[in-house]
Amino acid sequence: MTASTSFLQINNGYTILVCGFLALLIGAYLYGSSRKNRGQPKPERLTAERLAATPDGELVHAVAEAITDRMDPKRDPYRQVPLMGEAPCSFYAVWLVCMETGRSRDLRAVKAGPSGRFLEYAADGFRSVGAPGCAAAVDMILTQNPKYQKANDAFFAALEAEKPLELCVPFIRDNADKFVEADG
Repeated sequence: MTASTSFLQINNGYTILVCGFLALLIGAYLYGSSRKNRGQPKPERLTAERLAATPDGELVHAVAEAITDRMDPKRDPYRQVPLMGEAPCSFYAVWLVCMETGRSRDLRAVKAGPSGRFLEYAADGFRSVGAPGCAAAVDMILTQNPKYQKANDAFFAALEAEKPLELCVPFIRDNADKFVEADG
């Protein structure tokens, strides 16, 4: 018997023991991670009653949360949101652009980022909620207008004057049936 053969025979028992222990650790980790979300309650569905009972000051947040909760995190939001209907898509696009521009203060940065794909929906959404100045500025950005700074300034002036997120409250109330989840 050579030295290397005897080493393998001596350590063979340890090798099996270590491999078995590692397999148990990996199995416990996988089992635990598959059960991670089971202990958490499912998000509350947005029913007609819940929507009606939500105060105006909390409505935009509640509807945005309900829409994002309905999305599959493994799928592209741009493919999911339009399937929810015109009113939810318009609202979501307005909400998303307002949130993104609030962070960057730069509409061109939003256009260049992942949320930029929602700008066309946002332009329609701004018109739907009653914010034509915001819609016109977004349209200007979408048409690649070389006067970018003018469009950006116009957007933020319109955002402050029109307050589209506040305009979303009557829009949601007027279209409540389009925002609630069906039973089932």
